[in-house]
Amino acid sequence: MPDDAAAAGTGGARQGTADRSKVAPLLPSRIPSLDGLRGASILLVVVGHMAATRNFPFAGYFSHVLGHFGNFGVRFFFVNSRFLITTLLLNEHDKTGRISLRAFYLRRTLRIPPAFWVCWAAIAIHAITGAVVLCRGDLLHAATHTMNYHHVRARQLNHIWSLAVEEQFYLLWPTLLYLFGPTRSIRAAAGVILAVPLVRLWMWYGPLA
Repeated sequence: MPDDAAAAGTGGARQGTADRSKVAPLLPSRIPSLDGLRGASILLVVVGHMAATRNFPFAGYFSHVLGHFGNFGVRFFFVNSRFLITTLLLNEHDKTGRISLRAFYLRRTLRIPPAFWVCWAAIAIHAITGAVVLCRGDLLHAATHTMNYHHVRARQLNHIWSLAVEEQFYLLWPTLLYLFGPTRSIRAAAGVILAVPLVRLWMWYGPLA
């Protein structure tokens, strides 16, 4: 967290002064409990993946239950990541009155994308040489960070769905804060949080008519 805060830029278009009240939570520069949650999230994901491997010692129903641990771990990580990113952006807005999208995306570009593209290229080479078999559209959806909308996918790129969700958040939430300011953006986010369960119910069960 401190490295992100130190790297936060002050460039970008100047935003209006009507949304200049302090909105960032008052927190220490490092929060040890979040490191613990992150570690627990990773452990849950590892257990979830182990439960799906061949010769896992706890086969059957118990293995099926453990398989869900991975989903819980990913969701913990999502919440943790979004809290940290939002806190950094709000701190920057409180200090400078603006949010620099250029600085934000530069920091993100130097973190996960280099490793991702090495992985993507290695899998693409293996697919071309016939060493692995991918599903149609796997490489395209992985490259465009839309794998979470591509439900029939090969195991080699199956895990990329979580990175796709993360990248979509990086695209939408900072841009919303930049355009509309923290207060209106947080209100909009609250509305989405309330609306999403209703949308999911409609997706699962259809119109209740």
